[in-house]
Amino acid sequence: EEDLSSKKSNDLQTFEGGGLFGGGFGGSGRSSGKMSDQGVHDLLQYEAFKPNAYHLDGEKYWTIGYGHNGPDVKPGDTITKEAAMELFKKDLARFENCVNSSVTVPISQNMFDALVSLCYNIGEGAFKSSTLLKKLNEGDYKGAQQEFMKWNKDSTKKESGGLTTRRQ
Repeated sequence: EEDLSSKKSNDLQTFEGGGLFGGGFGGSGRSSGKMSDQGVHDLLQYEAFKPNAYHLDGEKYWTIGYGHNGPDVKPGDTITKEAAMELFKKDLARFENCVNSSVTVPISQNMFDALVSLCYNIGEGAFKSSTLLKKLNEGDYKGAQQEFMKWNKDSTKKESGGLTTRRQ
């Protein structure tokens, strides 16, 4: 089994095909409908485990674990890595389903991974109403690729260095 710990790509590199598995726009192979091992690894690194619930300015809900948020997370909540991983798996399946049901054009595994990572970060509603998805479904792959950098603002609409890095 390959050690993925030193390999990390960002959303745009993955979408372009610059990630570990190649593929890109005309890529070899199609999306499996599930995030690749490398995509999961990268997403977990970006989300980073947080055992204590925290609240971001402008967000409706609290967040815990590997970026899980919602009405079930309350101030003062704590979580183990094991429990956080179970929530992550459930959340990941929800965002994989969102991408699978929203994208109507053929995409490579790299593109799928990048779209799920974006959806996990911005939420289903924002993803479904995004210009990125609209352009992608129109077959404008380059236009969709260019839209990634527009998603580098935090919940207060300020540019985030971490999100800019994640999107490049």
